[in-house]
Parts: sequence; C-alpha cells; structure tokens
Amino acid sequence: MGLELTEGVIPAETNLVPRGVSFTKGCYTGQELVARLDSRGNNVAKHLRKISSSGTCVVGSEITVEGKKVGVVTSAVPSGDGSIGLGYVSRSLEIPGIAEIDGFSASITSASD
Repeated sequence: MGLELTEGVIPAETNLVPRGVSFTKGCYTGQELVARLDSRGNNVAKHLRKISSSGTCVVGSEITVEGKKVGVVTSAVPSGDGSIGLGYVSRSLEIPGIAEIDGFSASITSASD
C-alpha cells in the first residue's frame, strides 16, 4: 500500500482506522480530524477499493461508470487475462460494484475483503 498512502490521503479513506489508529493514546498530528471523522461514521468522499479488471490496468487510469469518473487506479499488477489492483473510488459507487477502466469491465470491492 505504498502508493495509496500519500500526504493527500486521510486515514478514513483507507479503511484502516480500526486497525491502525488508537483513540486512547496521546496527541498526534491529525488527531482532531481523525476523531471528528470517526464520530461522524467515517463519511468521506472516496474509499480505497480492490479492483479486478478484465483488461490491463495502468496506474492513474480513470475508473468510470456510464462515462462518469468515479475513481482512479493507484496500483495494479497483471493477473491471469486481466489485472488486480487498488484505487480510490467515490462513495457513490455501491460495493460490490461494476465499473470500467480503459474500456474493460472491472469489479470493485472492499479493499479489506
């Protein structure tokens, strides 16, 4: 998950808060934001998702539904006749969901499954 964790990403978007954030330890940078989002149900605009595509995925490719951009691929590797990877996807896409990446069908699921 190296490419997925950048300075522009907040913990709630990664779905890692339950595994990687302590709410009982002392102060840390960003604590107020993390606590506020947690108290509001981690309702963020995008989430890290697992991608399984029938075609080749390239980092930076747009994830679309009916021609509308809903996300971006952040990492991908070949797998069989297609690709698997990770990307940030809009919360508007129900999970599990179907999208397109570079004209190929892609299954979008929870990254923690």
